Amino acid sequence: MKKVFSKDVVLMNLALDNYESYDLTEEDFEFFQEKAYYWMKELGLIGWELAFTFAALPGRESELGSVCYLLADRSAIINLLPRWTGRKPTSESIEKVAFHEVNELRYAFVREYMTNKTIILTENQQDEIIHNLIRTQENIVLSREEAVKELTTEVKRLTRQVIFLQLQAKRYNLKNKKG
Repeated sequence: MKKVFSKDVVLMNLALDNYESYDLTEEDFEFFQEKAYYWMKELGLIGWELAFTFAALPGRESELGSVCYLLADRSAIINLLPRWTGRKPTSESIEKVAFHEVNELRYAFVREYMTNKTIILTENQQDEIIHNLIRTQENIVLSREEAVKELTTEVKRLTRQVIFLQLQAKRYNLKNKKG
């Protein structure tokens, strides 16, 4: 992540002053949280403890969302900026911010190793990083496959039930035609 110097923040804020600002609502914040949880599940991120904030963080005035995490604890705080400048908040844009911040968590292990220049990775540590990414994908793919299997089983059961009811109806109709 690029460090922003105070001079850059001042220039950025001057540029943003020319745009309209939009205040997000508590409903927007609740929607943001729902979407973050949704994307955590969809992206297979299991075992993370999440907290959410709805605040303007110093030095991050231009970031619509942000995330801070502790890898060892698998805990994270995801923030949504309550006032957007230059971009009108919509459900799509709020979901996009939630998706982005969840993906920051998805690649947190990679970022940690890339930014820590004092770490020299052993082959086992490299394998651990790769396997964390693979496990995440497994959580996504395998849970979908399981859902498809369950739906297929349910469709077969309902199809058998419909066939049984159709046969019952035919028997009833034949019986009533004779009688």
